[in-house]
Amino acid sequence: QITPKRNSNPIEMPYLRVANVFRGRLDLTEIKNIKVTENEIERILLKAGDILVVEGHGNINEIGRVSLWNGEIERILHQNHLIRLRVNSNNINPIFLAEYLNSYSGIYQMRNISNTTSGLNTISTGKVKSIKIPIPNIDIQNKFELYHKKISEEKAKIILSQTHLADFFKSILQKAFNGQLNFNVDLELDRSEE
Repeated sequence: QITPKRNSNPIEMPYLRVANVFRGRLDLTEIKNIKVTENEIERILLKAGDILVVEGHGNINEIGRVSLWNGEIERILHQNHLIRLRVNSNNINPIFLAEYLNSYSGIYQMRNISNTTSGLNTISTGKVKSIKIPIPNIDIQNKFELYHKKISEEKAKIILSQTHLADFFKSILQKAFNGQLNFNVDLELDRSEE
């Protein structure tokens, strides 16, 4: 939690906030730092495979949004408004679990267990633990992970392609408006309407 008392803590570390965690993705463009103690680092240091759940939000549709942490930044913490789930079983694949929690069924359960106080929807760690999760055989979960990775790679290629096309279009427009492109356009007027 961010308080003025933290200024006297000895160690400064980067940390993830609610603003970084979206449904199925992370936005790491702005990472803030916080001063912490060694004990706090031991408790809230993220590890690859951790699942982050948004604990509170004003919009009921955003409550419990989930993203998987893949270790994109070395040694990073999370704020108190994110619930960290860590899989301690060989029977559950973290990608499968994160995707289930972001599915219609997962979102429905998150909404049903949330509380509303002063316009803020919240869920507790205990209530997140109460969510019913179907657990197929680990081989099926691992196969799901492979498909998920392939789809994610293809999606990333499409997004990159769209970015290149948008940049190319802007470049052509800029050249056209600066007179660097010559368009020969023949207009044929319909004289029958005169």
